[in-house]
Amino acid sequence: MNSTDAVFVPTVMHVLLHEEDGIWLAHCLDCDFVAQGPDMASAKENLRSGLEALIAEAHGSGTTGRLWSLRAPPEFWERFGNS
Repeated sequence: MNSTDAVFVPTVMHVLLHEEDGIWLAHCLDCDFVAQGPDMASAKENLRSGLEALIAEAHGSGTTGRLWSLRAPPEFWERFGNS
């Protein structure tokens, strides 16, 4: 990335963390991206590294703005709001 490139990344991302059948899931609701791990810390780290790769790929292909239009379905936002 050169000094004239700009990438919009929200400063706050909404993440729903929960366990299903012994696997931890980290779901970024803002772009509907899910990562998993054997424990909460691993799921969070996998989400972080996955989002970094996703943003870098979107930036390279010129589709960064589209990421933030791919929000999670309403039922996940409801779960987030009720947690």
